[in-house]
Amino acid sequence: MDHTAKDRLAQLLAGSAATTSDSATVQIPALVLDLRVDGVGEFHLPVRPVDIKKLVAMARPARFGKGEQTLHDPSVCDT
Repeated sequence: MDHTAKDRLAQLLAGSAATTSDSATVQIPALVLDLRVDGVGEFHLPVRPVDIKKLVAMARPARFGKGEQTLHDPSVCDT
């Protein structure tokens, strides 16, 4: 049996290695989820229009680093 990483990779690329598949699913009610925003507080789902207004009021444009500078340029990062 091949044990080196190189041999295992060769088997995978050749399609001769065993395949596996892992997955998991969980369903929980939205009431169980917590949404908290610093400076705003706790929200419950579904988020109400009044709460959305609070979030928008707290929002700030995303900044990005360029070298030692921190910039805001919507043409580069508009979030």
